[in-house]
Amino acid sequence: MKRLGMLAVAGAVMLMAMPAANAQYFFFTTTFDGVAPPGPAVVNVTPVTGTDYLNVTPGYYATAGFAGGAGSDIVLANLETVSTTPDNNPLTINHPYSIFLTMQQASDSAGHAAYGVTDSFTFTGTLLGTISQTAANVGNTFGSPISHGFNLNGNLFTVTLTTYVAPQKPGSTNFGSIGAHVAGPLEQGVPEPGTLGMLLGSGIGSSLLFIRRRKA
Repeated sequence: MKRLGMLAVAGAVMLMAMPAANAQYFFFTTTFDGVAPPGPAVVNVTPVTGTDYLNVTPGYYATAGFAGGAGSDIVLANLETVSTTPDNNPLTINHPYSIFLTMQQASDSAGHAAYGVTDSFTFTGTLLGTISQTAANVGNTFGSPISHGFNLNGNLFTVTLTTYVAPQKPGSTNFGSIGAHVAGPLEQGVPEPGTLGMLLGSGIGSSLLFIRRRKA
């Protein structure tokens, strides 16, 4: 029994020393001004006309993204202009916005199922410019901070606002976008539950086999 106890401790030490699951796959979803996918959220002009606005589609991942290596770029929102106002009288957009981003880790196994805790953070910014029937000139300023670390099951995923692509004129199929970069954990985290079970089972089996050989 004493030897079995020593082997169990040794197995536990070996388990802690072994590399964990990749832990670099993730899911995300956003809300733009409180509007969830598929949206869209409507950003009105000044004065409000009901026929001139920005359609904003919040972003999300239905399949897992990979944040290892060089990381992964994601789209937090797409922007589309809508207007019937003559070009000689463009309407103004001056809109502070919020993007509520929720992240969840995905397993490294086939299918990349979501597991564990979620973590969320609100990024901010301001859209400012003009739109009219055949023109759009809408800029963006990100609020501070532009970077945030998401703790997912002990693994740090860092999301940084990186890109803004201005929306094109009304009717264009080239939508604008607000983008970010996701950097995965530098160190691997806690093994997934299935991995833990297999390792513990194999450790116990090896210990029992060793004892049986000693008795033979």
